[in-house]
Amino acid sequence: MPINALTNNQVRNRYNKLKKTEKEITHYCDLIYWFVDVLGSEDIMNIILQRERANSVVEFVKRKGQLQAFASTNTKQGVVFVGNANSGGHYHSMYKGIIQDSYTLGYQLKGTNNFCQLFAIMIYLQTVNPIKYNFDLQVGKYAHNITVAMRFLKTILRRNQDIRDKFVDDIRRFQSRDFPDDDTWIFLVKEPKPLYNMTIHQLFEYIDNVSVHGQKFTNC
Repeated sequence: MPINALTNNQVRNRYNKLKKTEKEITHYCDLIYWFVDVLGSEDIMNIILQRERANSVVEFVKRKGQLQAFASTNTKQGVVFVGNANSGGHYHSMYKGIIQDSYTLGYQLKGTNNFCQLFAIMIYLQTVNPIKYNFDLQVGKYAHNITVAMRFLKTILRRNQDIRDKFVDDIRRFQSRDFPDDDTWIFLVKEPKPLYNMTIHQLFEYIDNVSVHGQKFTNC
């Protein structure tokens, strides 16, 4: 999960530069940091897991060395976050004592902080029920896998109004940990605006554009 972010004025300036020049810039990650943060919230992940698989949970372990022992002795199944909410970490799938994650499976570039929460849910679901869930995640195809993750998220949001409402509400309430007094904006949409004014239509537009431009975010 991301820790640092630029001020929104800096992000806005870089976004405007991108629109004008249509050239590569080095801080695409600033366009998704809030999105990644909200996706990684325990409430959002739990409600997705519970809707898709009723006996699933989100658990937390502080150190990776504790992970395998935790998985082998814990009767619960679902997703495990290893790390600290304040300093970052990584999500893993946990099923019948077996731990898997997007780094070791090659679905996400190791050390990046983009969509490990969605990948962990998807890995878990297709491990539990490979017939029902086949997400076409591919080793080393990082941009493709971001597209697959966005497609999965969009399907969940379209199918479940309560999850969609919760997600939108959490986005509108989002405050940057680094810049709590600065309004966070949604970009990658036709009419950028502060998150607290974001519409559902813009959220879907944003998800589509993250999907289309997945290659830009593989190193985030």
